[in-house]
Amino acid sequence: MRFIAKVKIIDSNIKKLMINDCKNGVFLFEYDIIDDGSYINKYTFGSLEAAFEFCKEDYGIIGHEWKQIPDPLEQGQQDCIAPVRAVGRSTENPQLG
Repeated sequence: MRFIAKVKIIDSNIKKLMINDCKNGVFLFEYDIIDDGSYINKYTFGSLEAAFEFCKEDYGIIGHEWKQIPDPLEQGQQDCIAPVRAVGRSTENPQLG
């Protein structure tokens, strides 16, 4: 499952957050843009609840402000909203860019 939310703190350089709860763990991506694009920071959490709590404490984002979005494609970029696949990801040699 993936969730996104806009950051409402005016003086923050972080504009959007994404949480990805997948088989490899729970990841929080911070973005300095609203549109889809590359993240600037990534954190790992032991649980989805811990990630949501962190975002509530640090950014004031509460439950109803999160929007669930589709999971990435298999072998896809987990930090992009739009479906993106990287050639070579399945062989652990992704060719990005």
